[in-house]
Amino acid sequence: ASSATITWNTDEPSSSQVEYGIAAAYGSVTALATSLVTNHSVTLSGLAAGSVYHFSVHSKDSSGNGAQSGDFTFTTASPVASAIVPTGPMYYVATTGSDANPGTEAQPFRTIVHGASVLTPGATLYVKSGTYVEYLHNVIPGGTSWSQPVTVAAYPGHTVTLRPPTTAQELLAAVHFQGSTHQYIILDGFIIDAVNVSHFGVWVTFTYGNWDGTPAHHIRIINCEVKNAPWSGINISNDFGIPQYSEMINVDVHDVGFSDNNHGIYIASGSNLVEYSRIHRVAAFGVHVYDDVSHAAHDNIIRNNRIYDNNLASGPTGGPGISFALGNRNIAYNNLLWNNRGGIHIKYANDSKIYNNTVYDNYDLYGIWIFSGSNTIVKNNIVYLNDIPGIRNDGAE
Repeated sequence: ASSATITWNTDEPSSSQVEYGIAAAYGSVTALATSLVTNHSVTLSGLAAGSVYHFSVHSKDSSGNGAQSGDFTFTTASPVASAIVPTGPMYYVATTGSDANPGTEAQPFRTIVHGASVLTPGATLYVKSGTYVEYLHNVIPGGTSWSQPVTVAAYPGHTVTLRPPTTAQELLAAVHFQGSTHQYIILDGFIIDAVNVSHFGVWVTFTYGNWDGTPAHHIRIINCEVKNAPWSGINISNDFGIPQYSEMINVDVHDVGFSDNNHGIYIASGSNLVEYSRIHRVAAFGVHVYDDVSHAAHDNIIRNNRIYDNNLASGPTGGPGISFALGNRNIAYNNLLWNNRGGIHIKYANDSKIYNNTVYDNYDLYGIWIFSGSNTIVKNNIVYLNDIPGIRNDGAE
């Protein structure tokens, strides 16, 4: 958790107290500090990382005359930072480079696709500022472990946009990891603009036609922005019930989808992680964990995210911030959810755990709704100002 210290001055000795929260209605208040001072300092603790907080300060003098400030905001720091420690060779790409170059920083490659072709486990490809009109379809080779991954990253401090060409409209995704050889790969710091593909920003899946069912796995998407995908922003799925152990960390997924079947992050497999991310302005659900006969969408963790302003398609099937449908043992905690069509929904899912979430100002449906399922635990959540108040339990247990 994060903390913040609020300081202010008064023209006469007075007490100190701060109201605060993730909305202008606040919802939390510090203990009254009765010491009469002119230089005030109050520390707020237990705050969510990477989140905007509203606050107002209160002071009262010895005669009981009180004063209150207007509304102010601050943003807590994100705990996520690139921690790339190359264990192998480093290569470079720049818009001023050439694919005939050796890929050094002084003589960089021109394209990400070519740069990826030389990578081996432990190697890192740094991409310098610019818009790269290309797509990454199964071109990044796999690593062997998280201590020997293959990393493709924006050069520190640089802004890198990946935007497939307009001729790529038949492609399913701007970034596509497909099949078992694509493993232990880190994609770090990219803006992925999927406006010119047909389906997804990022797709992690199995090889079609290879019915042994082994999908890409252990893929880490970190510090990336994913936008303008016609369908879902990020899709993690396979048809064989094999866990994929993929991670979406500090991603910003927004303005994706056009129907109530297009989600911010869609997970149809097991043992994946979404954390410290922002999912907003999505056609349907913010994060949809979905199982059917074979996907086995079990043991996923959704934590420390901000999920808001979704269900832009206004479809009849929903738009909750988080949906667990049919999978088992999925967990959602420490998330902030607002202005979605419902907050957190559990449907035909068993052994779900929902705790320490703040669910407020969602519309049309309940803050937390257990439509069906067994052994669901809902604990220590803050649920308020939703159109249909409170928590509804229609589950079997």
